[in-house]
This record gives sequence, structure tokens and C-alpha cells, in this order.
Amino acid sequence: MKRLLKGSIVALALSVALPAFAADNTKPVVGAPSPDTAVVGAAVSIAASVNDADSGIANCSLYIEFLNVGAMNVSGGIASKTYVFAEPGVYTVFVFCRDVAGNFASGPNTSVLVSFASGGGGAVPLSVGAIAPTSATAGISLTLSASVSSALFSCTLVVEGTQRGAMTVSAGTASVSYTFENPGSYAVRAQCATVGGTIADGQSTVVLVAAQVAPSFGSRLIKLACPPNAAAFDSCRSVYYQGVDGKRHAFPSDKVYFSWYENFEGIQTVDGTALAGIPLGTNVTYRPGVKLVKFESVSKVYAVSRGGVLRWITSESAAREVYGSDWGTKVNDISDAFFGNYSFGADITGANDYSPAAETSATATIDANIR
Repeated sequence: MKRLLKGSIVALALSVALPAFAADNTKPVVGAPSPDTAVVGAAVSIAASVNDADSGIANCSLYIEFLNVGAMNVSGGIASKTYVFAEPGVYTVFVFCRDVAGNFASGPNTSVLVSFASGGGGAVPLSVGAIAPTSATAGISLTLSASVSSALFSCTLVVEGTQRGAMTVSAGTASVSYTFENPGSYAVRAQCATVGGTIADGQSTVVLVAAQVAPSFGSRLIKLACPPNAAAFDSCRSVYYQGVDGKRHAFPSDKVYFSWYENFEGIQTVDGTALAGIPLGTNVTYRPGVKLVKFESVSKVYAVSRGGVLRWITSESAAREVYGSDWGTKVNDISDAFFGNYSFGADITGANDYSPAAETSATATIDANIR
């Protein structure tokens, strides 16, 4: 009887169901990398905030000019990696992460201006340069900056004698985004301090603020001028589309570029300062109707609609109806790092759901496709 009772207890214990765990379908949250300046040949720590409350961050990678330059160290909600830029230029930088459950996401792009170090030698005095630029437009945000010596730890923007907020100090420059609300002339300076609290005031500069005029932008392809013998992956080889929104939009790959253009004719060259002054917009996506696409880690094949909307082609027969018997030759892979560049629309089950020619005709320019 005792033996039977023990066996029953064991059977009862084994019959108790283990609790079910909900699947983690939440993508990691990845912040924009910083800093936005660096010095040629000097190691710089590039970092971004990362978070995944469900399963945790598994790994992160640093992308520079859309190339994976290596794994990042993830600790305390920060992904970081030390990197050395070999050449001056304006580099597009972002962070790509996966969580333990396999979900992935990319953070926003950041433009990093890389320049040569200024001449040195001997002790560096406590010096704060004049604020630049000296002109602005009312109601439009701009970056005010001043050169600062390396011993200065923090800086504050002072406008008409009133402190207006902390400035970011990085690579010998103090900078802050600021908006003058009304036209006029304003006395502006940077006030800085060392870690020990010693104050250094910058020269007062008059910034002339003009009334806002309705902007007018023309579309164009732009890039940096390449020096002789520039490497294949030099940032000067990156081409951007400057749209009517006044922003520059990066092409993540040459395949995306050639879905819009047949060659590299008509590209204008600009200097690094001009390029850095044009704000980054969203990445350019494939031109609708030209190519089928798929992500490297997903087997689904998608057609592209206006605004970077991907529409799953649900069967091979549907793909033949829409793109012909050679549809398989028209499929391009998209890196998982650019998953966030696209959104998803209605599925395609046959030719009545999608017309490649109509989609292409409706997006004659990249401006018509920017979302």
C-alpha cells in the first residue's frame, strides 16, 4: 500500500504542467552613436545606448559607411567600440544589435566629421575660441560651436549674458544646437571650465539673425571629392541624394543606387564642411517595381511599393504572374542591418495585386519615394 501511494505521488508530480513562456518578439532599442567628431589617426570610443527588456542584448556591431567594422562591447546598457579613422571625411555611422531571442534592429545614423589634429607642442593653455557661425535664421535650429583647449571639461552657451544650456565638448570643440526665435543681433560666447572648476570665457561674437524665408531646394547627387589614390572604401566614394527636403539621403548599397540610376554621371562634389552641414535624412530604398528583395535571414520574397513598403509575394506562381518566369533573377538581398529602412504592406497573391510598371511610373524620382 505504501509503495502504491508513493508511485501515485510521483505520477501526480510528473503530471503537473510546467508554466508556458511567452515568445519574445520585441526588437532591441538602439540609440544614435556618439561622438560626432573624431581626429585622424586617434583612437575614439564610439558608443550608443542599447536596451532589450525581454531577453537581453546578445551582440552589437558597429557600421561605418555601411560596412560592419566589428563587434562592440556591451555593458550596462551601452554598446561601445574603439575605432581609428585613417582618413579625414564625413562618415555615416550606426549600431546594429540582436537580442537573445534573435530579434534585431539598427539605430539612427550619425554623421561623424573626421579631421586632422591641429598643431600641438608644449602645454595647452586654457583657451576658448569665438562662436561660429556668425549668421543664422530665426526659427531654424543651427549648431553653434567654438574651439576649446583639451584641459576644458565642460562648456555653456551664453546668449546676451544669459546661460542657455550645456554644450557638448568633444575633440577640441564645444557645440550645441540652438534656435534664435526672433531676427536681430545677439552677443554670443562659450563659457567653459576645467574639471577642477577653473573658468575660461570665450570671446563674445555678434550673431546676425535674419528673418526666415521659405526654403527652396533642388534635388541632386552629391559626394566628397576624392584625393589621389583614395582607397576603395574611403568615405569620399559614398554618394548621397540631396532631396527637396534639404536633407541628404544615403544609398546603403550600389544595388539600391542602380535601381534608380544607370551610371554615375551628374554627381556634384562638395567639401567636407558643406556635406556635414546638410542634415542626414532617411536612407534611400529600392525603386518600386525594379527589383524583388529579401532579407538575408528571412526566406520571404517581397515586391517594393512607394515609400519603402515591402509586400510579400505569397507563392512562386504569384511571382511568375507579376515578374515573369525569370523572376528569380530579379531578387536582391538586403542586409538585416537595414530592416528598419522598410515597412510592410498587403500581401500579393497574383498580378491583380501589383503592377511593376505602374509602381515604377509612380516614383519617377527619389523625392516621390521618400517617407
